[in-house]
Order: sequence, then structure tokens, then C-alpha cells
Amino acid sequence: MNVTLTPLPPLLPLPRVTAAVLAENCDWSVTGIPSTNPLQQAIDLEAQGIAIQWQSATAIAETLPIAESPAYQWPQNPTILALIPHLRCETWLRRCLNSLCQQTQPPTHIVVIDDASTTPPLSIVQDFPTVTLLTTAQQVGPYRLIQSAIEATDYDAYLFQDADDWSTVDRLEILLRTARHHGAELVGSQEIRILEPELVAQAVGYPLDVNQALKQSPGHPLLHPTSLVTRDLVQRLGGFATGLKFGGDTEFLLRAHWVARIVNTLRYCYFRRKRPDSLTTAIATGLDSPDRKALLQTLKQRAIGHYATPPDIADLQPLQTADPIVLTHICGPSLRWSGS
Repeated sequence: MNVTLTPLPPLLPLPRVTAAVLAENCDWSVTGIPSTNPLQQAIDLEAQGIAIQWQSATAIAETLPIAESPAYQWPQNPTILALIPHLRCETWLRRCLNSLCQQTQPPTHIVVIDDASTTPPLSIVQDFPTVTLLTTAQQVGPYRLIQSAIEATDYDAYLFQDADDWSTVDRLEILLRTARHHGAELVGSQEIRILEPELVAQAVGYPLDVNQALKQSPGHPLLHPTSLVTRDLVQRLGGFATGLKFGGDTEFLLRAHWVARIVNTLRYCYFRRKRPDSLTTAIATGLDSPDRKALLQTLKQRAIGHYATPPDIADLQPLQTADPIVLTHICGPSLRWSGS
């Protein structure tokens, strides 16, 4: 059975400065099944072992000019590692992995990095022979996981993906094409946000020109798990703020735009699940929690300080760091380890 689902967001201009909900409830185009309730039908089919192909959709946007500088020259055939931090996402991990294994331009490798679960998701990952599972001995949070993996491996670029979300089948192909066209070292996509438990699909738009957006305000112009980043950029900036359990994506972006070209593609390539008890909705770590608000205020004040400082002398090192952690191989292909 060949089943495809394509979101139908409205053709509206994208925001210029920060993320904005463009549609509260998107329609769907469906092939292969009756389309009375596409999202619920997808869940039912996946329970039967039938993988869904999720297609991308476009938004209306002005043509983004190619920046003269800085411009990154991508290798002809870049090596790319898809990074999936994992903690208590077994319910959704299979759809996540299906979407990455179906890519029209496959990543070189795909790795799930389990954050010291009592029982790592071995039985799920073993159903995907091309996927590697690593684990850690202590729970450290997503940014220390991904930074440890970046430091321990040797790929040209890294594709981010949250374990409870999923991608369109052409996501990497579109991100890489967009990055090449604009000489960008960090590129994200538009977002289809799935509200649970209602199973409502919202269209969330992001500015095409992230550099220009951040010149105006330290807002939220790119969604980290939608993005592809070069190893060169991560190394130049000293990596992610591994001492942070949340907010490390915003912290990285507010430093990166000073030294790299950053853009979003005009296509909706990423499905983000908004569910109770995730890192951004839980009481202790959610967007409205006191700790999150305090960190965001610190990051914004630091970013505002950079506006008055020439980029060549600004402090663009991570706000807070921790030592790399040991990653233990559980199953799957060997990765391109640095120094090997």
C-alpha cells in the first residue's frame, strides 16, 4: 500500500522577523486511503506496519537574494549525519526513523543518541538496519548529546531531528539545495505543527532571511530541529552550549548569525509534534516556566550587547559548557569517527 499525505497550508507571505502561525488548521491532500481523518488514519496504518510518505508543501514568498558574503561553498557530495537525541520517545520514534530512511537524498548515516534511558529503544532501532543506536551512562540533555556526537565524528554537515517529530521525504534534498543556492551554513524549513491530542495541523512560517531577521530583533526566526548545519560553523563557534538543558538551540543561533549565512527554505518540510510533557511544554522546562524565561532574558541581553560590538571582537563562545560524554555503540552501522 502506497499512502502519501501532503499538507495544504495557505499561500500567505512569510513573516520577516520571527515565527508566526499562518493557519490554525490546515487541510490535507491524501492518496491511497479515504481522507476522512488523515492524521488518525496515519496512526492506524502505522500500527499495522504501513509506513506513510509525507510530502512537502510550498509557501508564497519573495525571492531571497543570494548574499555576496559570507558565502559557503558546499562539497560536491557532502557527508551528512542525521542526529536524533532520544529520551522517552518510543511511542513516536518509528515514524521519525521511517521519515529519515525514506529521504530522496539519504543522509550518509542516521544515529539515535539515547539519553541514558533505563531501556534504550533497541527493539525499534533494530528494525532499521541503516540506523545506529548510541547511548550514554548519564542523562545530560539534547545539546550535550549532539555536541558530543559532532566532536566524535567527522561529517561535512549534521541534520537535526527530534525523536517525536518527523520529516517530509524530500527534506534533506530541499535543505541542501537551498544551502548551496545561498551559500548558507545553516538552513531550516517551514513547520507544520501538530497539536496533540486534538490532531490539528497548524502552518507556522519563518523568515527566509534569518540574518536580516536577527539584525532587527533577537526573536525566533529558525526552528532548530528543522535545520542542517555545517561542521565548520559548529567548530568556529565552539559548539553548542552543552551546559544548558534547554534553550541551547536559541543560544547557538544568536551567535551563529554574526559569522554565517543563515536561511530558511520556503517549503514546509518538518512536522513538529506539540504534546504535553515535552521539553517545551513541561512545567519545569516549558516556554512559560520561570527558568526558561530567565534564560531567554539572559540570551536576549547578550545578543543585544553584540549589536554594539564589532563581530570580530564580540564574545561568540557558548554561554555555558560541559565536558563531552562517552557515547556507547549499541547497534547499527559504524559511524565516521573522527581520527579513524
